[in-house]
Amino acid sequence: MNRYGQLLHALKSFWKGLRRRSEGSRSANHEQIARSRIAEAKANNAVALDLGDLEIERLPREISTLHKLSILALGSHVHCFAGQGNDLATNLRWQARTERPGRRLKNISALAALENLQALSLAGCVNLSHFDVLQRLPKLRSLDLCGVQIGSAPWLAKISCLEALNLDCAKFDCPESFNELPHLKRLQISNNDRLKDLSFLGSNSNLEWLNLWACWELSDVSHLRRVKNLRGLVLDQCHSLIDTTPVSECTELERLSFCMCLRTFERLPDFAELHKLRQLNLYGCPALKDFEGIRNTISLNWLNIEMSQMPTSVLERLTNLNSLFMDRRTEFEVVAEMTRLQELSVHRSPELGRISPVKSLTEIRRLDLSGNTGVNDWSPLRELTALESLDVSNSSFKDLSIVDALRCLRRLNLQGCDSLERVDLLAPMLTGLLELGITDQSWRRDLSDSPIAEIDSVFHW
Repeated sequence: MNRYGQLLHALKSFWKGLRRRSEGSRSANHEQIARSRIAEAKANNAVALDLGDLEIERLPREISTLHKLSILALGSHVHCFAGQGNDLATNLRWQARTERPGRRLKNISALAALENLQALSLAGCVNLSHFDVLQRLPKLRSLDLCGVQIGSAPWLAKISCLEALNLDCAKFDCPESFNELPHLKRLQISNNDRLKDLSFLGSNSNLEWLNLWACWELSDVSHLRRVKNLRGLVLDQCHSLIDTTPVSECTELERLSFCMCLRTFERLPDFAELHKLRQLNLYGCPALKDFEGIRNTISLNWLNIEMSQMPTSVLERLTNLNSLFMDRRTEFEVVAEMTRLQELSVHRSPELGRISPVKSLTEIRRLDLSGNTGVNDWSPLRELTALESLDVSNSSFKDLSIVDALRCLRRLNLQGCDSLERVDLLAPMLTGLLELGITDQSWRRDLSDSPIAEIDSVFHW
């Protein structure tokens, strides 16, 4: 090795040693912080604890003293509750926090003493290899293993009370133990290129929510016939899925999504027996041609057909819709008959030239017409007196007097409306707004003497 090579090797060794010392110092400091949080949690009889933002390799043994702890975050996710109530299986969600370094964790043996632990997140803890301690948690109901390699997971079957399981981006071998989880209600699997069928589900009678987003090799969903109580099903980006007929036997379904199934199935399953179906997402399904299965789904009240080509003859029969998301691929005139609509989105459709059909939507609360640069006459909006939210950003909208007629308006987005001539005319109309989208800081100067300071949220480019 020449002198230059020796010098380079010495520099690399120096920086590696410096980094190890720095990491060791930071790890020791984080261990002390963890002990401090544990002591505080014990003093306050806390039921929730978050250590996922700390770079520790081993859980402090002091955590075994938290006998009342029921929620624990050790990875890159933090807990929150969706909807009303604090039921762990139904409403608890784990939200991603990408800046969290919990992945350094290697040893979780100290969890064995937490006999009251009900919810645990190990998301992103890629250095974990031993999970047997989890089967010693008798009350564990919600488990987040996002991004974790768990293999065949024989220990999973022994977590007898498990109700919610997150395996997003996790590496596993479709364990048979799924069939031995009789209380499992929510199962989430995504970004999995090994999953080809759903045989691992067995006949789980309690499963209510199944999310299989981006399981690209999934082609056989025939085992859905065994899951009789399924209420929500997500098959987004399942690009190998062609035959969806087994879905028609899930008679308890309330929510169904085929979002971004770009090149796959061409025919919808028959929804005739899905009397409880409320929400259907067909966003980004351009290959879908046969919509006959949806014709008599009178229970449907939420529908997204953006980037799909649903015939007008089918859409006009869905008279109970409350929310509709569509684009230029569908005839806009059909909305004139949907008088129950409370939410409508027809955005980024520059070919849209007239919006007169919206005049009949007297109950509409939220309207998104952003990106429609071909509309010349916006006066039909005056008739929508119940409107609470209006988005006309990046469009040809220019008549601010229309806004004055919308007395119930609380949210208004005017970003990118370059055709507006006199912004100062907006000043007397600001009373009552909670959110306002404006183009740039110059608008603030034009409206400086208006009630703009009282608006909760003003956002701009």
